Amino acid sequence: MRTTADSQGDAQPLSQWQRVLYIFLSPSKTYLDIRRSGSWWLPFAITVMVSFCFTFAVQEKVGWETVAQTVLQRSGQRRRQMEDMPEAQVARIKRTTAQIIAYTSYAAPAIGLLLAALAAALLLAVLNLVMGGHASHGKMLAVYFYSTLPVNLKYLLAVVALYAGVNPDQFDLKNPIGSNLGFYLSPETSPGLMSLATQAGVFTVWGLALFSMGSAIVAGVSHRRAAIAVTALWAAMVLLMAGAAMMM
Repeated sequence: MRTTADSQGDAQPLSQWQRVLYIFLSPSKTYLDIRRSGSWWLPFAITVMVSFCFTFAVQEKVGWETVAQTVLQRSGQRRRQMEDMPEAQVARIKRTTAQIIAYTSYAAPAIGLLLAALAAALLLAVLNLVMGGHASHGKMLAVYFYSTLPVNLKYLLAVVALYAGVNPDQFDLKNPIGSNLGFYLSPETSPGLMSLATQAGVFTVWGLALFSMGSAIVAGVSHRRAAIAVTALWAAMVLLMAGAAMMM
C-alpha cells in the first residue's frame, strides 16, 4: 500500500503561488508541500501588504484621533478616570493614544512576525515533545502563515467597507467587520466578554481548522492530537487577552 509520504514524493513540487491558491481550494496539498520546503515568504508578504492597505485606509477614512476616541470610550476604566480630569489633560491623553495606535498599526507586521515565531515555537514543543511529532520551527512557521491567509480577507473587506463610506465614529479598529459575535454586542458590554465574543467568528474557526490540519500533516501526528494542541494554545491566548481587556 502506498503511504502519504510516498505519494508526496511522487507529487510535483508546488510554487509559492500554487500554495497560496491551494490553501483556499485544497489545503492538504499546501501542507504536504510544506513538508518538502518550509518557505513562508509569500504568505508573509501578502499579509504585510494587506496590513499596510488596511492601516492606510483607516488613516485616510477614519483618522487616528477618531480611532483613539473610540478606544478610550470603550475602555470603561479609562473613561471613568478621564471624567474627572481637566480638559487639557484629556486632550493630551487622546493625542498620545492616537500616536501610539498609529505607530503600532504600521508596525503590526513586525509585531505579528514575533508573535508568529512564538506561537510556532510553543506549538512545536507540544507536538514534538508531548505528542511524538517531528516538525521543525521553520515549517511550523510556514503552517502558521499559510493558515492565517484567510484572515487577510477580513481586512480586505474592511478596506472596502471604509471606502464605501462606513461611519467613522462607529468604526472599531480591533473588530472592523461583522464576522464575529463581538461585532453585534453593545459597546457597553464588559471588555472581557467583548474580547471573548470577538474570537467567536468565521475567520477564527477557519484559521483554527487550517492550523490543526497543517500541524497534523507537517508534524506527522493524528488530526485529533493536532486539533487538541492548537485549540488549547488558542484558548490560553484568548483567556489572556480577555484578562488583559478586563484590566484596561
